[in-house]
Amino acid sequence: MSAARLPEGGASRVSIAILAMGGQGGGVLADWIVSLAERQGWAAQSTSVPGVAHRTGATIYYIETAPARGDAQPVFA
Repeated sequence: MSAARLPEGGASRVSIAILAMGGQGGGVLADWIVSLAERQGWAAQSTSVPGVAHRTGATIYYIETAPARGDAQPVFA
């Protein structure tokens, strides 16, 4: 199985929002996605807005990734 390739001049960045409930693994999923992107040579960062309660509040995780291009690091929001 070959790895997926971006078309010439491919994606400039990928943004992902994960909507979850507290205690349901949204943070783990966000960490996995960031780790995967970095292992594939992409720059990545994530941030979160925690819910009001540990297990019942809504949580939002936001991830931005961009292909690495030499020494220049992308500017994320």
